[in-house]
Parts: sequence; C-alpha cells; structure tokens
Amino acid sequence: MRVQFVLLILLISIETFGQFGYYPEAPEKWSNPVKIELPDTFYTIPRPSVTGNGEYLFISAQDYLEKTDSGWSELKHVDGNFGNYIQPVISPDGSKMYVGQHDKGRLDLKYAHWDKDNNIFGELINLGSGVNDPLEGQGHCHEVNDTTIIFSRGGLYFKSTWDKNTFSWGSATEFPEEYLGLLSTWGIGLTEDAKKIYYIGLGKFMDSTNNVEYRQVELRVNYLKDGATIEKPYYDMYERSNKLNISFIADSLFLAGVINENEERYPAITSDGKSLFFAANYTGKFCLYESQLLIDKDGQIVSVSDEKLLNNRDDLFFSHPFPNPFNSKLSINYELKKDLFIDLSLFNLIGEKVKSVKKGFFNKGFYTDRISANELPSGVYFVTFQGKQFIKNYKVLLIK
Repeated sequence: MRVQFVLLILLISIETFGQFGYYPEAPEKWSNPVKIELPDTFYTIPRPSVTGNGEYLFISAQDYLEKTDSGWSELKHVDGNFGNYIQPVISPDGSKMYVGQHDKGRLDLKYAHWDKDNNIFGELINLGSGVNDPLEGQGHCHEVNDTTIIFSRGGLYFKSTWDKNTFSWGSATEFPEEYLGLLSTWGIGLTEDAKKIYYIGLGKFMDSTNNVEYRQVELRVNYLKDGATIEKPYYDMYERSNKLNISFIADSLFLAGVINENEERYPAITSDGKSLFFAANYTGKFCLYESQLLIDKDGQIVSVSDEKLLNNRDDLFFSHPFPNPFNSKLSINYELKKDLFIDLSLFNLIGEKVKSVKKGFFNKGFYTDRISANELPSGVYFVTFQGKQFIKNYKVLLIK
C-alpha cells in the first residue's frame, strides 16, 4: 500500500512540475524576447538574477547591469571574494547575494551583504545545518520573504523558514510538499510570495509537416492555487505546468530555420511578475534575453505603470492610440517634457513584435507617430510604450 501511495504521489508530482511531454500554452502572453548585449569578454552562459524592482540585473555573482534612462548600463563589477561558487541569486531588495560555495569537499549555501556605497560584497555567511546537507550540493537560493527561502539541493527544491527562537534557518523540507518537489537543474524564478514559479523543463514539440518529434529545454510557469500560501501550504497547491508562448514561438522559428537552436535556461523575474530574463541559445550560443508581460493569466492587459501614474509623470504625457478600432492607420500623440529614452512597438496577440515604430533617445517636445498596418491581418494588437521605469500597453483592434 505504501509503495502504491508513493507511486501515486510521484505521478502527481510529474504532472504538476513535469519534464518530458507536451504542455499546454500558458494563458499569460509575453513579448518577443529582446537580446541584451553583453561584452565579448563575457564568455560564459549568463545566469541572470534580478532585484524585485528590476533595477539591477546580475548575470553572475559579481557582474551586473543597471537600468538607466537609455536602457541597460555597461557591465559593472562588484568587488568581493567568493572563491569557487555556483548558482548565484540576488535577493529581491538587492541587499544580499546567495551562492553555493565549494568548501572542503562540500557545496554549502552562503550569502554576502552588498555594500552599494562602496560597491563591495562582505564576507560570506553560511546558512547553517538546517539548509546545508553535507552529502548534497546547495544553490539557487530565493528569498520569498524575511522568514522563508527556497533553494536547490541536487536539482530538487527545498524550503526553509527562520526559527526566531534559535535565530537560525530551520530544517529544510521539499518544496512545495514532500513527494511533490520541483525539479529544475537550470534554475527558477519566483514572483512575490511565490505566486508564480517560472522554471525550465524538458519537453517535446512536433514538426507536423515532416512528422518528426523534437525534445526541447523550455520555459514553463506554475500558478499558486487560490487559498494557498507559502506559509500555510496544502497538498497539491500549484496548478499544472504551462509552457510559455516564448517557447512556442522559438519552436516555430526553429522549424522555419530562422534560429539555430531553441533552448532557454535560468529564468529570473521581477517581483511583480512583469519582466522576465533568461538565457537562450537562439543564435547558436547562449545569450541574455528579456521579455515583458503583455497579458496576465486572467486575460487582462498588463502595464508596469498604471495609466494614472504614467500620465501624472512630470517628464511625459501619453494619450490613447486612435482611432480604435482602426482600418490601416493608427496615431499616437505624446509629449516628452525632457530628453528621454523610449521604445514604441506593436505586438500581435501571441507576443510577437510586428512593428518597431520608434526606439532611441529623443529630445523633449510634442510627437505624433503613425503606424501603418496595411500588410497586417485583422485582429487584436498591442501598442507598447516603454521607458526606463514604465511600460504601457494599449489594446487596439485592426478591422479590414
């Protein structure tokens, strides 16, 4: 009976956080990934981790990019001595860097405080015996909140909570639940309170024209069920896995010969779940990419800044695209009250960029941009207006 029960739980685990198989497309939709340029001297696979507000994007334990008015800064370096480390993750508030460090035949999870004023990491601090198993390797540590961390132990994820009585991290348990653990060798990304988990799974997709099946390393998401929390979990608390439209698009481009490969790895996401970063080998080598959430899992249009905040900014004013619906021409009026970097684009319903209208650093003044959609089919599109600290998406309908 015990064996049958364990096998049943294992099957549920595979279905929830599965590996090989065909997975449905997630209801949320992401924009077409944009490559973030890194210097040629950075020759390893980028392993992104991002602060909760999206201001600092680390691609290793000590190398990071900072958000600026014109996009991402040049690659910066933080001083510190991490030695032989793996799987770095910056905390959501940017105060700590977590790493797995090789030390005397062990691989223990440790962290160091980031002194931003002097741009240096302090001494590494061991998370203790509740977290670190001497027979396993630990890494990929994520702060869910002040009292909960989720981390990898041999590829399987565990959870530990802070014990206020002993002032130490408690004994780790499988995450989300015993026998229902998440397995992801290439990292995970967590939104605030782990309401969404982004991870890498081994899946399949089909070339129906030639009847050939491919295996793929793909981006997936799991949603926390209503009523569940990390602090008070219950059995089978996450919905089944969904494959992101980013990976579906990569499949199509791969089959069409547009990209060389279609593997994604190391997802990192902002706390609000609206900006996603990952490594992918679309060009034949692993590069760094970012994507923006266009539609959430409930089908709602997503903007990083709400409309009131956007239109009350002291540096710009942006009006609704018009007419809407439109036949072939769409106009957008806006005012830059100081020199700003902007990116104005048009996306289709599955997140592909179909028009790049304007991108760059522009002088203050009034602007009217017009989008011609003569070559596009009728349907729903999204006008995306993006700057350093805002992204505004407008849903428009093309009728011919």
